[in-house]
Amino acid sequence: MPRIICSINATLSGTCHHGDVVADADHHRYAAALARSAAALLLGRATYELFAAFWPRALHRRDLPAEVLELARVLDANPRIVVSGREPAPAWPGTTRVAGLEALRATLAGIGGSVVLFGSPGLAASLAAAGMLDEVHILLQPLFATRGPRLPPLRAGQAFRTVSAERFGSGVVLLRCRPAG
Repeated sequence: MPRIICSINATLSGTCHHGDVVADADHHRYAAALARSAAALLLGRATYELFAAFWPRALHRRDLPAEVLELARVLDANPRIVVSGREPAPAWPGTTRVAGLEALRATLAGIGGSVVLFGSPGLAASLAAAGMLDEVHILLQPLFATRGPRLPPLRAGQAFRTVSAERFGSGVVLLRCRPAG
């Protein structure tokens, strides 16, 4: 079973909405490096649909910064696994859908290295409850917001330890955490 690393954005008020993110060069370089280190990407259906609507087309745009284009290349090159009970849209070649955690476990059994879960707070909460998260990256956004889901509870009663903290130029703080013990 590969290591599962969850990377999620959260505001100071604890919400996780895709529009409440400082998506600057540091953010895109971090995401590209993390995705490059992964054997596959893992997404919930809603996050997949957001990604699939933007990133494949971003590959062909000339108006985007180099860091965004690099992230588009990395996301497109990685195999993607979507956990969903129904077929997501639009289609993005290189994507596999699995329905439920047992099907996900079976799919992950054939993958070595690490798998990165981007966003997907509902799926992150399910994986945490099943004890399947090995590392959590929280990109703490320097703003208060009220829209979107709350940062998912990782695992009731489980302690995490911060293994590193990095401040981006925008004020975003990247916390890398692992389960304690």
